[in-house]
Amino acid sequence: VIHRDLKPSNILVVSSDHEGLEPKIIDFGVARSTDSDMNAATLQTSVGQLVGTLQYMSPEQCDANPHDIDTRSDVYALGVILYELLCKVWPYNLSRTSIYEAARIIKEEPPLHPQHDNKKLPRDVETILLKALEKDRNRRYPSAEALGEDIRRYLEHEPIIARPPSFIYQSTM
Repeated sequence: VIHRDLKPSNILVVSSDHEGLEPKIIDFGVARSTDSDMNAATLQTSVGQLVGTLQYMSPEQCDANPHDIDTRSDVYALGVILYELLCKVWPYNLSRTSIYEAARIIKEEPPLHPQHDNKKLPRDVETILLKALEKDRNRRYPSAEALGEDIRRYLEHEPIIARPPSFIYQSTM
């Protein structure tokens, strides 16, 4: 399932007998199936229709083509939520912009550098965060599980999988 509208108000943190606190995703009103039912599910969302909350939309969601949206769009939204938790701001300043300008910013401009808003952010956390927020979905974590695994590695003082973009890659952007 692709949620397509992950944001803080759609995540509940509940007490669990075995795990302590546990997140629960709610409001699957715009979710879409990822299996063989996909053709039927995508008929409900036509091309050109924005679905979700703009501040948490991935660049491909801003293009409003439901065929380009997959689990990596939800990974992007998790990256925005993580950025917001760590830096206390969104990765883009979308205030006083039209929907079209906000979509352009999300699709084309780099996010605010995390250490600009949180100077104490460790380099590995910044690398994980920026990989989740990659414009190119092929460079993003392939799933929420992969993102979670890199966070677990960091917390357990193991090497993370994510790597900062190379100088050559950055210079071509």
